[in-house]
Amino acid sequence: MTEPVWLPTAVAPPTPPVPPAPVTGEWLDLEVEGEGEHTLLTPSSPLEAIGLKWFWIGNLGDAEVRVGFRSEKSGLVLFNKTVAYLDGYGLALPDWKWLPPGEALILRVVGDKARLSLSLYYARRGV
Repeated sequence: MTEPVWLPTAVAPPTPPVPPAPVTGEWLDLEVEGEGEHTLLTPSSPLEAIGLKWFWIGNLGDAEVRVGFRSEKSGLVLFNKTVAYLDGYGLALPDWKWLPPGEALILRVVGDKARLSLSLYYARRGV
């Protein structure tokens, strides 16, 4: 009976994980008037996703308003808060909050004579 012959095989060293590309965003500054739903950003293709990192909402109207960000179709709520008269609210998220691909970012405003100052830091990425 013959003994098996063991042949050395080359094993590739483990490759380090490739870090994701840094996300670079854009600023959007605008003033929104009136109650209802306002489309802020729409994807340029069905596979593009919109992400939110930082925002500021200032209430310039005559009374408190309820404001919120949500996705267009899935209803994913990113933020929902009451902002007092002549007050503001800002939030810096620890990481990017991405909407599902192909969905627009909607601002929902509830309040009489609503007038808001809005600043967003957002990004787009293809999937």
